[in-house]
Amino acid sequence: MPGLSDLQPSQYGLSMGFIFIFNLIVGSGALTLPKAFGNSGIFLSLILLIFLNLMSFITATFMFEAMSIMNAIKNFRKFTESLGCSNPIYETETRNPKQGDNSGPVPINESLNETASEDRPLLAQTTPIQYNNRRILSNFFLGYAFDVQNDVIYKLDTSENFDSTAYLERSMLEDAENEQKEVDNLFAIRKKYEMAEMASVFFSKTGQFFFYIAMILYLYGDLAIYDAAVPKSLRDTTCTYRPDNNNQTLTEDDLCWSSLPSINRMNAYRLYVLLFNFTIGILVFYNVEKTKLLQLLTTIMRWAAFITMIALAAIKINDNSKKSIKPNVEYFNFTNVPNFFGVCIYAFMCHHSLPGIITPMRNKQSYKYVFIGVYLCVLSFYLLLSFTGVFAFGDNLDDFYTLNFLPDNQDRDGQGIFLVIIDYYLSLFPVFTISASFPIIGITLRNNLKSLYYFICKKNPHDSNNKNYFTSFGLPMITLIPPLLVSLITHDLQLLVGVTGSYAGVAIQYIIPSCLVYFGRKEAIRVFRKNYQFRHSFTSPFKSKFWVFFLLLWSNLCVIFVTVNHIINKK
Repeated sequence: MPGLSDLQPSQYGLSMGFIFIFNLIVGSGALTLPKAFGNSGIFLSLILLIFLNLMSFITATFMFEAMSIMNAIKNFRKFTESLGCSNPIYETETRNPKQGDNSGPVPINESLNETASEDRPLLAQTTPIQYNNRRILSNFFLGYAFDVQNDVIYKLDTSENFDSTAYLERSMLEDAENEQKEVDNLFAIRKKYEMAEMASVFFSKTGQFFFYIAMILYLYGDLAIYDAAVPKSLRDTTCTYRPDNNNQTLTEDDLCWSSLPSINRMNAYRLYVLLFNFTIGILVFYNVEKTKLLQLLTTIMRWAAFITMIALAAIKINDNSKKSIKPNVEYFNFTNVPNFFGVCIYAFMCHHSLPGIITPMRNKQSYKYVFIGVYLCVLSFYLLLSFTGVFAFGDNLDDFYTLNFLPDNQDRDGQGIFLVIIDYYLSLFPVFTISASFPIIGITLRNNLKSLYYFICKKNPHDSNNKNYFTSFGLPMITLIPPLLVSLITHDLQLLVGVTGSYAGVAIQYIIPSCLVYFGRKEAIRVFRKNYQFRHSFTSPFKSKFWVFFLLLWSNLCVIFVTVNHIINKK
């Protein structure tokens, strides 16, 4: 019988996990960061960026612990069911099996003068194994292997003389190191459980409803940002009209092409929005997946673009120094902090996709070091990108960083063809990468809308009779139309990213992971008793309830602060 390592051929090491998580965090949100960084002042932004990086790291460890608890509960129930237990979770009434009646439920080793309670998991006596409540329940898993794909448990020891009772007695004498391995065996993350699946186990019906609402709003914001970023990049790259005065700033009412006087820049942008939705958005009606080849291609394009932008910004800083040009740089600006807060949350967003990356990783006991390394590298990269952008362009930064490298925006004398090609590549870089991700985000939103529809209507999502024109055509239209209308009204990416991050992003990155780990720990106590709660290697370093309540309080205060700020500014 193959071991556990053979049952998951798609596994990869910690180094690949590091790269995948890093690429997951550093996405299109990073392109809106330099503008927000400069608007809030470089010193104030530096402090806030470090603090928000720490907050995101804490909730990422919460997600890891919640996944381990989910796996432990599912594995335990699956294991007890495989033993033939009629009720593998709880029994409130117990009887002593020594009284001659072996048909009823029995306490877990009642002889150790511990009183049975309603919170103690009890198993029906259907096997000769004697359970001991001083030993962790992961003793059950020793001698078994899990086939996650086929959802089957195999017994590794098939010898006829296997004495389970003697085996358990020997295991009671093992040292603390072996006991730790047993706990880790129980809480090991072997199967992927998405946020929605964990919410269905840990949350009440009301909590599940609000989870779907938060996820849907965040995905709507994501699509609106993509709907605006691609057309804006296309418009600014392809519009050829330039005023006679080169120092004059273009407005939305200016022409886009001199040969088409009826089309101004705003109308050209809206035409590109419609074109983008009719060509790429239509894929939301179908089922498409982001293949490994496409992931590799977009990753290479992303890093080539980021490295090139940092290099060009450094060259511009050097040119400005030679010409004695000092960019206008602010150090503290509290007025723009709410928008910077939303942009940072969007830039650090990865939590909703962590289960798919963490599950195939090997040696997950060392995940804390991987997360620490990832977040330190992301922080360093964001600071490098932001500082070079601010000191290169000053207050002339565009809200989407790639638009600062348009060929006509460069002031270098004698620009060669090579630099022109690079500038066109950077300006069109969001078009290629975002176009590849847009259908995936749209389909994810469509599926969440479908799940919410089934949840409200109390229908079985796996029942083929529930499929109708509304789920096949109505939901894709509901997915596409709201972001389309928003992008037709505005292309202010700072506003779109700030609002998405400040509200739905707060829920996805802070509130939901905190609630998942809080209620997951309560469920773990209910199933495994309190002394098993923090004994496995997958628990978060932030074990105290203080961190959960602090993050929830911090999230609510931030939302209130951002809302009040928007109201005051509108007045």
